[in-house]
Amino acid sequence: MTKPNHTISARDSSNGALVITRLIPNSERLETNVGRHAGAAKTQWSASGMRAVPATQGGLRPHASSLPQMPGRQKGQSMTGSPLAQAALRRRSASPPGARPPPPAPARPEPSPERPEAARPESPRDVGRVLPGPGYLGFMSYCDIYDETDRSLSLLRGGLASETTPTETRAITPRTIPVVPTLSRRSLETCLTVLRHVPTRAEARRLFDDGCTVLDCWVRQVTQRVMLSLYELFGHCLGHSRKETDLIDMAHLLSRNTSVSLSDKEADSDAWIQSFSGRNLRWDTLGVMFVYWAFGGRSKRSFRMESGDRTEVAGSVLALQRCIDLCVELSRGASEGNILLLYVLYQRAVLESMIAGDASPSVWRYHGEAAGLIMYLGIHAETARDIYVPTLAGELRRRLCGLIMTIDKVGAIFTGRPPLMSRRYISTPLPLDLRNEDLMGGHETIVKAMEALDENGWNTSGGPYPATVVRARTLLSLVKDEIIEIALGNDRRASVQELLALKARQDKTMAELPRGLKYDKENLTDYAVEQPIVFTRHVIRLEHLQAHFLIQRLLIQRGYDGQAELVAISFAMVSLTVKFWTHMDRFSLMIGDFEWLVMAYAAPSGGILCQELLKPSVRLPSVGDETAASRASADDTLQLPTRFAMIEHLFLLVGFLDRVSPSAPNGDLCRDCKVVIRRVLEQSVGQPPGAASDVQGLAPWDVDLQPSVDFNFELLDTFDWIRAEAGW
Repeated sequence: MTKPNHTISARDSSNGALVITRLIPNSERLETNVGRHAGAAKTQWSASGMRAVPATQGGLRPHASSLPQMPGRQKGQSMTGSPLAQAALRRRSASPPGARPPPPAPARPEPSPERPEAARPESPRDVGRVLPGPGYLGFMSYCDIYDETDRSLSLLRGGLASETTPTETRAITPRTIPVVPTLSRRSLETCLTVLRHVPTRAEARRLFDDGCTVLDCWVRQVTQRVMLSLYELFGHCLGHSRKETDLIDMAHLLSRNTSVSLSDKEADSDAWIQSFSGRNLRWDTLGVMFVYWAFGGRSKRSFRMESGDRTEVAGSVLALQRCIDLCVELSRGASEGNILLLYVLYQRAVLESMIAGDASPSVWRYHGEAAGLIMYLGIHAETARDIYVPTLAGELRRRLCGLIMTIDKVGAIFTGRPPLMSRRYISTPLPLDLRNEDLMGGHETIVKAMEALDENGWNTSGGPYPATVVRARTLLSLVKDEIIEIALGNDRRASVQELLALKARQDKTMAELPRGLKYDKENLTDYAVEQPIVFTRHVIRLEHLQAHFLIQRLLIQRGYDGQAELVAISFAMVSLTVKFWTHMDRFSLMIGDFEWLVMAYAAPSGGILCQELLKPSVRLPSVGDETAASRASADDTLQLPTRFAMIEHLFLLVGFLDRVSPSAPNGDLCRDCKVVIRRVLEQSVGQPPGAASDVQGLAPWDVDLQPSVDFNFELLDTFDWIRAEAGW
């Protein structure tokens, strides 16, 4: 079947020349001359798309003086790098006598016009001129010995050692080739798909204002400035009616900008923001904006879930999330990665958890990409310096490292899978407790703000701020990393004394947190305290209790007498979690996090309470028995509950779980928990509490449960006690 001819015209923004491209059947070749200037290149069209072909010496090859110079490379120096790299290149390019040329690559099938949204960048060369470099290379890398040799050679020659080692230079400097960035037809269609879904100016503003990300680390003002520059410069292209030619020009501009390496060493915050906004807009920058728009859409969806009308909003949110994926692919095709792309990958994993559930393989994949990019960029390997002057980009690097480390531990505990990041391989210091406004204010403002920090880096002038939350959660995650290592490691056999020391270190870490992060139950009725602050204090308190919960289970596995404290901790976790539901008016901005909160904190602890109802192991206090209640723990806030209080809060937990729709993320887990807890309550309500003689002589948790209620007691198998397939 003969395919019709199409014509696409666009104007090259670099010289104003009109580019006319006529797409013809694959059996022919189209050659296009881009303008009539000395710097033009010849392009060819094949089944795999448009590609740049180096021009001959007849006047079309760009002059050497007009090519961009690599940082640290002298004019005229070979772009292949070190002599070792040049020798390797000669070996690769040499052909033995009589060798045949390699066969031509098979033609790729053309994309289906019915599915333009499935378009992908065909290779990194499709959308830019950056070839992937080695990234961060550490102590054990192949080039470390040569770096030491280079430094020794400099000393022998009497030269001064440079501040940046060759390894660091390779890690931060992309390898460039002097080719005009081009887009294949499939890549161009991918770009156009993204640009067609950019919201209008008014809708973008509404979505941005609704996009509340309380536990975020990013500087919201950065995204706001970038978004304003987007519509100031391209607003005429992004209205309700959009011209194809305008979007094509915009796609080429973004692709060309993305191929330029983005440095995070810029000290001036304004200059750094300008490097990826306005005329320097990039695909990863657009991905950051889509993240905020998607969270804004989910906020609207969360409110509509109550009335059941969510079809339209859900569809638009999925479209926005699809655009995030396309921005990631376009960014990867044209660059080696940067902190903008890292932030997009981190938030994409969070968004995916709200769709597919926290235990889904897609969430694990997105999180793995973020963790891998941290290692590739060397963000994990920053070393502490005696004199450190923070910058906006530098603090964002530290915040992202700490927050992704925290999320890594949250996912490991939720699923029982080994974490992807370990404290043993991370040397990056904590971010400083600076306000976002101070980081945006420039060098003098930052220096003045540092005067308000104490010797540990905490802000003494107020808060909490986003950096305060990141610092606190990162510190707590370091203790959790040790707990996970003991629980899941094959050769880690911690003694009771080591676990008690770890527990004391957890208490010390919590005690050293700023007062602004301390939990106060009066906040629920004090409407002068803003919702994000109340939510943050609740989450940090839950993370502290969760660490105690895990340590206590490890202690019991080693024969330690800690059943009473475990019951008290479990009751505190359940009672604190159900407050998100019973006081929903104080957490209306965070409704989208409810499914995760109830399953991460209330479900495992609720299982312990169910066990205690079925087979009591400790003597529970009666109403008004303060003496028995105070024996639960050294922590004054933890007390053994009465049997009535346990039943009451388990009923509240059933109500919380019942709120979660079966089609919601983690909906199947919530349903299974609800069924088991309800039947335990049905069995327990009509029975008198067990007498003391019933529990004496029983080993800790040595109970003979019926198979239909098989509560597994593996440490991180937090949901294996739910057996949905079991009959009752």
